[in-house]
Amino acid sequence: MDAETIIESYFENFNGNKWLVFQKGLGVSAIKKNKETIRVNSLDELINKLLELKPEDKAYIEIEGSQCFFPLNYYTAFKDPSEGFVTYAPTMNIPKRKRSERKTIGSPQEAIIDSQRKYVEKHYKHFSNYDILRTRGFKWYKSNNHVVLAENHIMRGWMLFSSMLKLMELKMFNLWYSTPKEENFYVKIPSTSTKNYTNDLYDVLTKQFVTPKKAIEDWVFFHGEVSDKGSIYRSKNSKYKIPEQYIDHRIVAAMLFRQFVVFANNNAFGFNKKNFLMGNHAKDKNVKIDVVIYNIIPVPSPETMSLFSALMNRVIVKSEKKSRKLRIREIESVFSAMNKKRIMNGEDVYMEDNLYKFLDKYKNRILYETLNWIV
Repeated sequence: MDAETIIESYFENFNGNKWLVFQKGLGVSAIKKNKETIRVNSLDELINKLLELKPEDKAYIEIEGSQCFFPLNYYTAFKDPSEGFVTYAPTMNIPKRKRSERKTIGSPQEAIIDSQRKYVEKHYKHFSNYDILRTRGFKWYKSNNHVVLAENHIMRGWMLFSSMLKLMELKMFNLWYSTPKEENFYVKIPSTSTKNYTNDLYDVLTKQFVTPKKAIEDWVFFHGEVSDKGSIYRSKNSKYKIPEQYIDHRIVAAMLFRQFVVFANNNAFGFNKKNFLMGNHAKDKNVKIDVVIYNIIPVPSPETMSLFSALMNRVIVKSEKKSRKLRIREIESVFSAMNKKRIMNGEDVYMEDNLYKFLDKYKNRILYETLNWIV
């Protein structure tokens, strides 16, 4: 089936069960159904097999539950090794830039892509040590905090944005947004953990965008807040003196929607507002939202999105009691290691599109790469 057929078929008679499958992937029984088993014994084998596996292959990968998905010392030092991972695993750090420097090094998207490449170049001699490959995301400095953006949240943010946009086209979801200030943007984002995508909504606020009215060298990394206080990544009581916050997939989706709303209100960018169910609920609806010239979230390449979908829909962890899927922090650990291995092979993990001029094209591509592993 071609991409359009796969997408239209999935969203026909769409319901809450399909919403959960798209956002969280297939269940264990669905993964096993009518598929052959490929057994692997290590993280290295898992990554190599995933890089070979194609959506059309009738197979899934099974790995022993005794495999350490996080660095070995986390299993001895922490009651929950995943907590050790999000607290102590290395990050790909983006240095704080002076105004004069920002003018010459390009956009935040470039800074993110460049920081991953430099991390690989710095540590490639030690890549036999998977502790170095497994990072918990990108990190940069914001006022008195550090902000962390995990790679799985980039993927999940694009998936959330794409699925919502498709439902808006079908008049099945009404996007609630408002523009209280030129640089701030509110939007209601559905939960990805419940079936009630039209009722279980979170208020998400994104802040500090750069607009054409400012000089290029004034670009900043945007940040956001979620109504359920999801922005706190870990407490101040850690080995780091500076507390950290994280940007989760809902904030990523909200940032993408800010740019989409601009385009939907400006026919010059090829969108037709009448084709989407949405409304501005700001007190002052005359506040203009400008196109952001330097966005932060890079665009995942088709191969990157496909591999992330494979992790969600074709990997099972074997256990004596009950087999399970990879947990989200395990996915982050494996996914981050896989991306660095691909960079070593000369592949592009992310692409850059500072104006997001092709949001509709990206939306369809994300939907296709995700659904390709589901259907």
